[in-house]
Amino acid sequence: MSDTDNQPNAAGETLPPEEEQSWPKSVTRVVATQVKFWRDRRELSANELSRRTAQLGSEVPRSVIANLETGRRESVSVDELLILGAALDVPPLLLLTPVGQVKNLRILPEVESSPWFSRGWIIGARLVEYAGSNVQKWRDGRRAVALYDVHRTLVQQYAEIQSRIRRVADQTQLASATGVDRTGQQRFLQALVNELARSLHALRTHRQLIEREGFLVPEVPPGLTTLLSEVEVPDEEDPGRDDWGTSLADQSAAEELLLLMRQAQSGRPTDDS
Repeated sequence: MSDTDNQPNAAGETLPPEEEQSWPKSVTRVVATQVKFWRDRRELSANELSRRTAQLGSEVPRSVIANLETGRRESVSVDELLILGAALDVPPLLLLTPVGQVKNLRILPEVESSPWFSRGWIIGARLVEYAGSNVQKWRDGRRAVALYDVHRTLVQQYAEIQSRIRRVADQTQLASATGVDRTGQQRFLQALVNELARSLHALRTHRQLIEREGFLVPEVPPGLTTLLSEVEVPDEEDPGRDDWGTSLADQSAAEELLLLMRQAQSGRPTDDS
């Protein structure tokens, strides 16, 4: 017998042995059990849950919910899974892969896996091995996911550096206003600007890679879009370019980029526009 046979779930219910169910029925049973679990947790009647799905634009009748929960309905459609998840305020994926509520489930007819690993397989984070599974093809199939994951990391890195620049710039301006020597802070700000410019270059290059591979390029905030198109990158092979960019009037390179950042975020045109 499998780990899910006669296994009580978090709601205290015992599932029937899986060998007595076809795989499609066992998948439906997992979803049905989770719908009831979350409906009870949300203190909703089947009628209230049905009305909620109607409010969201695709009604699941009360009779369907009742038949699903009692096992009289042997299938659940993708659209029902999505609308029920929304109506219950639960990620739809968790209705299918109840993380933390059962030890294992049949994610494929001949494959048992934990809900956590099953969830990872569905979102393209890990491979669940099955007959004829091919790692290289799976990696090719999840290529867009991998590219988007890297893009998210690069955007986060940019945001972290940008936040540090803001803090150091504010401290530098305060030091200037109080007559304190700000040379050390300016050098540190300069280094941060170099780091930000390289971060923008890495992000720009990665976005070009996504486009070359035929995928839609993820959206970024308008201010970041402006910086990606306007900020040049330090030439690391030129020893004379340790300070990013050239100064404009009395502004340091750091203050120049900071000004560009603020103008882009506020929607104001730059001096060159």
